[in-house]
Amino acid sequence: MFIPQELYLMVLAFVAGDFLYIGASDLLPEAHKSFNAKVILSVLAGVAFVLLLTMVFPAI
Repeated sequence: MFIPQELYLMVLAFVAGDFLYIGASDLLPEAHKSFNAKVILSVLAGVAFVLLLTMVFPAI
């Protein structure tokens, strides 16, 4: 069965977004219970990591 690449990429992005949402909705309440500098640094490190990946592997 042939699936067009555009549809495949959209479905893949949707599923990845779902996993990120589920993970974030589970972890964020725990982070808000003990909000401190470690939480802020972790979020900033995650943002920096995503930006670094974007620069190393630009969009096709």
